[in-house]
Amino acid sequence: SPNDLIVADTGTKGEMILCRSSPEVSRAEFNIDEVLNGADKRVVGTTSNISGDIMIDPIDLSKTQASVVRINARTLKTDSTRRDGAISRLILKSEDDRYEFIEFRPTELSGLSGTFSSGKTLETKISGDLSIAGVTHKVVFDATINFVSEDRIEGNALTVVSYKDFNLTIPQVPFVASVDEKVTLKLNFVALRSESD
Repeated sequence: SPNDLIVADTGTKGEMILCRSSPEVSRAEFNIDEVLNGADKRVVGTTSNISGDIMIDPIDLSKTQASVVRINARTLKTDSTRRDGAISRLILKSEDDRYEFIEFRPTELSGLSGTFSSGKTLETKISGDLSIAGVTHKVVFDATINFVSEDRIEGNALTVVSYKDFNLTIPQVPFVASVDEKVTLKLNFVALRSESD
């Protein structure tokens, strides 16, 4: 919600524009490599159940604000329903209401500057606290934000984490010889202008 907005820079702001993540076109994704039946395989899990807000000051983009990003861990899907069940129940423990959501709480946005113009694209780093299954670690997403118009912001963000840092355990299953410790997390988002506070 807007009450969770993280202020990148406090100071005199112009008329702020609130844009809200659109689940119809936004997506969260994880990639992890494993060896399955002796062959390398990249497991990809995705969900469109992602929420978050961005507020921009068109006069000074360095004052951009971002809310907590919430991803419903119960809705992550791969190419295997059996794997989906294991991820939900055994790895992310998302059947427990306390762990239903993966959350990223931004604490700093860097690289945004200048004034708004349609089509302007900026590279940024978004630092913050990532919480998975009750464990929180600081991470940095490398992101690209495209200010398409005052009514639409598009972007993507990527970071690599170790699942062991979050005390996650990958269950031993037949035919899977190994699972890489590193997990790539991606956010592809479209935020549309919203008049609600």
